Amino acid sequence: MLKVTSTEIKKALAKYHPKDYFLTECKTCSTYFPDPQGMLKFDGMAMTRSYTALCITGYAL
Repeated sequence: MLKVTSTEIKKALAKYHPKDYFLTECKTCSTYFPDPQGMLKFDGMAMTRSYTALCITGYAL
């Protein structure tokens, strides 16, 4: 059985988005002042480099 680590998955996602900004371990709000609806945590997030056609893709592992 092949074991894959979260670091390997994040590296593969970064390669999948070569022209985008790719960030890991992202939160949707501050830890000290959480959003009343709840805080979301993304293991990876990709954003296109565009002002007119922005696309944000979040990944939760």
